[in-house]
Amino acid sequence: MDETRYEDDDFEGTANKKYTFFVIDGNPAMFETTKDGEVSEFQAALKLVLDEMVRVCCSRSLNNHIGIIVTGTKNSETEGLENSTLLVPMGVLGQEEVNTIKEIREEEDLPSAVANLTGGHHESDLSNVLNYCKRVFASCPNTRHQSVIYLTNNRNPFGRDDFWESSYFKRTKTAVTKIIGLGHRKTLGEFSVIILPEDGYKPTNKEEKSKEPWYQLDTEVFSTECDAAARIRQKITAQRSHASLTVNIGPGKYTFDTEEKIVKTAGYVSKKAKSELEGAGNDEETSIDETQKTLQRCKLLQEEAVRNRRDLKKSIVLGGEKIILDGEQYEFMNEVDSKGVDVIGFVPLNRVDREVSVGSSKIIQPNDQTTLGSTNMYRALLDRCWARQQAIVCKYQSRSKQKMRIVALVPFKKDMSLIEPSSFGDDGEEIEDKKPDLLRLEQQRAQVDSSEWLHEGFMLVGLPFREEIRDDFKRFEEQQTVLTDPPTEGQVDAMKQFVKKLTMSYNPSFYENPRLLSERSALCLEATGEELIERKDTLVGPQIEQIVETFGLTDEGKEEKAKPKAESRKRKPAEESGSQPNAKKVMTIRECIAADQMSKFKKTELLEMAIEHCEAPKSVNRKTKDDLIELIENYLDENPTTTWNI
Repeated sequence: MDETRYEDDDFEGTANKKYTFFVIDGNPAMFETTKDGEVSEFQAALKLVLDEMVRVCCSRSLNNHIGIIVTGTKNSETEGLENSTLLVPMGVLGQEEVNTIKEIREEEDLPSAVANLTGGHHESDLSNVLNYCKRVFASCPNTRHQSVIYLTNNRNPFGRDDFWESSYFKRTKTAVTKIIGLGHRKTLGEFSVIILPEDGYKPTNKEEKSKEPWYQLDTEVFSTECDAAARIRQKITAQRSHASLTVNIGPGKYTFDTEEKIVKTAGYVSKKAKSELEGAGNDEETSIDETQKTLQRCKLLQEEAVRNRRDLKKSIVLGGEKIILDGEQYEFMNEVDSKGVDVIGFVPLNRVDREVSVGSSKIIQPNDQTTLGSTNMYRALLDRCWARQQAIVCKYQSRSKQKMRIVALVPFKKDMSLIEPSSFGDDGEEIEDKKPDLLRLEQQRAQVDSSEWLHEGFMLVGLPFREEIRDDFKRFEEQQTVLTDPPTEGQVDAMKQFVKKLTMSYNPSFYENPRLLSERSALCLEATGEELIERKDTLVGPQIEQIVETFGLTDEGKEEKAKPKAESRKRKPAEESGSQPNAKKVMTIRECIAADQMSKFKKTELLEMAIEHCEAPKSVNRKTKDDLIELIENYLDENPTTTWNI
């Protein structure tokens, strides 16, 4: 069996768990249909949740934990959850949980089926549900990401136009704030609202959005960049580069990835001002000990000397140019292990060669939940870099104590009219306007559906260091001239037909991971009886046969080219070796117990059996040999079908 392959953000063991609660509104309006022939909002919500459950079940990682809650119900058997029903408890999903949601969704009389499970409708408090989710998150270990996704069709559940004055809204907002800020510094918390139906009214003006209650709790509730399914997937995936990345645009101007939300300011308090501040409010105390005055003067002199040392100008050579920095800037440039993106300078886009990228590209996004104002700074920098067609060269580290890389932040926007024309170069000579080339590139991209994978923002492209650059052209050229023969016209024609047949436009939406698609198809076939994958013959079968015949790739051709090898000495068959007296007989563990031969094993061998076959913890190494034998015998008694060879 293949080893489990974790996602990029996952680690071995029990680290980096992702916990998600789906909360579905159970009010009677969710079971009504807005248009004839369409399903109800509650059934649409179940479909969104079921699709995501199937995707999570098919992934190779066990780090995604999901729970499902229905609000507005009479039955509330779960402790701490009032007027809400816990359909699926928080945990790793399996076939049983998927079938439970599938059976509910496929009920012909959905309101009656839900009423039988929940006991009917009853008003509930959303803040109580969120506080329950918060307590569950707090009890979960190794949390990397925690999120609550609320699906509803009620645009104002607080019942007042001045909802911000409502105590219900204040309780809900407090609970949302705790979910977002709960946990350790490396834990990302999110609260998302999905308003159904998806094609409903969505305000675009910021003033209109501010009048909506859900916008005060989730600023992306009216986003039109992606549909509900894609937004749910983004919230569950929660890529680390989007969550815990700090952008430093210069010394003293950076944002922290903590809850402090403080921007560092330059400058120190002068000696006179500090004396006045320390002396304020002490007018009544006229007599101060002379010793304390002397100590205070010495302390101020020491601090002034430290400030003077920091204010000394230092020089550093970057890119062959001598740059003068003060002490604070110099210390900032020497922080090699600092996590985040540190801006070094700007270069034209045509000087960024993406073909030499040394790592997978990423899209970095702002996050106002950690630092206020980061979105505005991000957008302003993006607009200016796109207008000037400049890329940002940065020092990049996704996590502390990780290898530092030099990267380029390449801007991309869909509006080509925002590019400023530049008709003169640095030397005053006229240069060509590159806008037509960009328009031609945009026309090529428009030929395929690129809305799902081309997003506005900065793309992070890894650049090589000086030590990583090498010239292998001569070595490859020698191999091509010495080890290969030039192709004939017939071979070239065979490849022409093959290339012509497979010429196409590439789009990531055309392809899915075949391993993931196969597992998803098997799961859907077991759960729903529908087969997702339809087996078809390849489209280039005749061309492949022509290539095999032209280049002599048949088995006969391989045998002709293969060199005769000397016959190696063959081992005797098992029948002959079985008659030898020294041959070891293979026994099962149950046969050893029946023959009373367990005491012949060493303690290390028994310990390996207990850990490997009996699922015993590593702490059993403290037990004696007799205890290990008893543990193995008890395990075999509890599992009659389990056995292994020795």
